[in-house]
Amino acid sequence: MKKFEDSFSGTVSKVSIGKNNLSAGGEGCLPFYDVSGRKYEFLTAYEILDKIPENLPEYPADLLKGVGSPAEWALKCRDSFGAEAICLNLLSMKPDEGGTDTTSSLRCISEVLSLSNLPLILRGTGIAEIDNGILASAAREFKGENLVIASVTLENYREIAGAVLENGHSIVAESPVDINIAKQLNILLREMGFGDDRIISDPTTGALGYGLEYSCSIMERARLAGLSGDKALSCPFINFIGSESWRSREAESSGAIWEAATAQAFVLAGCSIAVMRSPEAVRLLNKSLASFR
Repeated sequence: MKKFEDSFSGTVSKVSIGKNNLSAGGEGCLPFYDVSGRKYEFLTAYEILDKIPENLPEYPADLLKGVGSPAEWALKCRDSFGAEAICLNLLSMKPDEGGTDTTSSLRCISEVLSLSNLPLILRGTGIAEIDNGILASAAREFKGENLVIASVTLENYREIAGAVLENGHSIVAESPVDINIAKQLNILLREMGFGDDRIISDPTTGALGYGLEYSCSIMERARLAGLSGDKALSCPFINFIGSESWRSREAESSGAIWEAATAQAFVLAGCSIAVMRSPEAVRLLNKSLASFR
């Protein structure tokens, strides 16, 4: 059988994460097409919280058994589940989750980095007034760690991006399921001085049954444009799959399956970094895609 030959002129930008040569992106073809020997790969990052949760269904008891701190949680993800990277969600900084101060949050980040020794994605609260402070502070505090700072939007990118750029980290550009805004924000970040190897795109993640098709269609359009030579749309994608999947009411009875099915759709749409919560969901995802990798 004749091997398929593509005619794409562009490639997905490659972004390094952490200090151990891990990278995302770099594809020159659509997901899982074997084009001239070029294989499509994606990373899985385990999302943990900056406090040990109580009575949350998305974190099964066996996952947190014997875990006394976020740093130990990250270590368990590495040693027990083979995590490639960690995503630390700064949930406790939200006012209704305790309102942790910046000093305590920076200490938590430091402990997670030191104990796990894994590449770190730092996820803010989604509240601009809080994120503008903690994400910029973390960028300065952990210079040299090559963090992935998530996220900036069209409304608040200036407050955070300068510190991220100055201290050598990568940035996640978040857009509200809108390819034009995604492109505009990427262009603005490039004008600030970010290279193509420092921008990751978050097109917004909708779980299975809760907007997944809208998110995936935006990703597919952007990926085709990027592979066709549009540099402003050639960034690798990150999808925060676990947190969105477990918010659905169906997750109460089939959480891991719901998360795995959501993740599979996004990976097939071009996801480069799948941020997930359930080890069982990660196992199911890898099993379902094993024959394509």
